[in-house]
This record gives sequence, structure tokens and C-alpha cells, in this order.
Amino acid sequence: MNVLGDLDSVQPPAVEPVTDLIGNRILAAASEQFGAQGIRKSSVEDVARRAGVSRITVYRRFKNKDVLIEQVIIRELQKLMTGFEDAVSKPGKAADVVVDGVAIILRSINGNPLYKEALLWGQGPDAEVQGRSYDESIIVFVIDFVARLMRREQETLRLAADLEVDVVAELLVRLTVSFVITPAIKVDFNDEAEVQGMVAKYLVPMLGV
Repeated sequence: MNVLGDLDSVQPPAVEPVTDLIGNRILAAASEQFGAQGIRKSSVEDVARRAGVSRITVYRRFKNKDVLIEQVIIRELQKLMTGFEDAVSKPGKAADVVVDGVAIILRSINGNPLYKEALLWGQGPDAEVQGRSYDESIIVFVIDFVARLMRREQETLRLAADLEVDVVAELLVRLTVSFVITPAIKVDFNDEAEVQGMVAKYLVPMLGV
């Protein structure tokens, strides 16, 4: 079951999907550029140079830098959520599945600076002037995604029927976001066993599994 395909009530910023080879090459280059140099410090020219195309070629596919950023964020977000869905769709005890799924998310975001860039991008002093609200819309999108996965697990009886999935989903996502924006002090996210131990000890009990 592909939960991504069912998320029609809350969506990330609406933009046309990129399907052509050059467009995807530009997105891959933009992802690398934004992660390495930051979104604010990177120009469309920087992305074009990294992709090996002209600036005009970038603008033919993405009308401005904001649209390019939206597409990069959505692309990375979909990859992240697909990995999470695959992890929690495996058979086994609910507690073990949750540990694996949340640990994958935490390790993934810790290893990719683009996620922090995406969340901080809409929070600068010029964000309101430029109409940026992608940080919150992305968070709401992910909360809804996680809540729907939890409801599916309630249907299979792996999660308790009385679990308030919307509340728990928001807690899990907000905690994860805090680790993205503010580097962890006591947890080594490069240590898989340590991350799994933290999730098992502190986050799994919220789910009552």
C-alpha cells in the first residue's frame, strides 16, 4: 500500500512534478548545492554550473529560484517518507518496527544538511515579506503522513485502537524537527545502536506498544 498516493488532504506546495532527464539532473544538482552551500547563499547560476547546463535551461524548467527550491524539498521529502513507509511496513512487533522506522528518519536527516536548510529557509527575517511558509506546510504534510501510517497499523491491530494518532504523530514529527534544527548534544546520530536505544526507551512508550 502506497500511503504517499493517499495523501490528498494535505499536500506540500503545489508544483508540477519533474519527469524529464534534464529536469531531474538539475534537481539533483540543486539538492547538492543547497546542502553544501545553503539555500540563501546559492544562486540559480551555481545550480546550473553544478548540473552542467546553462542558466536559461534551468529557468525553462523552473520559472524562478523559489520554484526550484520547492521542487528540491518535495523530492527529498518523498524519498525520506518512502524509506520510512518501507521500514514500518515490515512484519514484526510494533515496537521493533517503530524503532527501525524512527531511527531511519533520524539518521537520514542527520546525514543530509538539506533538511535543516529547508526548515530554516522560511524562518529568516525576510520570510514573511517573500511569502514563504514552506517550513510549516512541510511539517503539517509529514504529520499527516505519519498519522495515516499509524491508522493503518491500528487497522492491523499492531497499534492500540485508542491511541490518539494525530497527537502522537505531531509529537514524533516535532521532536524530529527539533533534532534537525538544533544539533543533538547527548545522542550520537552516527551510532545506529545508540539512536535505536533512544527511540526504544523514550519514543516507543508514547505509542503504548
